[in-house]
Amino acid sequence: MKYTVRSIREKCGYTVTELAEMVNTSKSHISRIEKGESQPSVDVLYKISKALNVPIDDLICRNTSFLCGDVALQTNKTEVRA
Repeated sequence: MKYTVRSIREKCGYTVTELAEMVNTSKSHISRIEKGESQPSVDVLYKISKALNVPIDDLICRNTSFLCGDVALQTNKTEVRA
């Protein structure tokens, strides 16, 4: 998952702070996930996938040539609720 969340987040045009607010977690937690220093809970992973509008598989896939396939990203800045 290392770097994948960051890559997708940046392609969507979100900052770490914006993504953290959307998934109701701290920006340091998002940063640690992006650096591979922390593994998100299933709940946080689900919320990140919804916030970035990508399947969970694309967040955990090892092939980062582009999100494990051609996935069209849509910017949808809304709060994600479980």
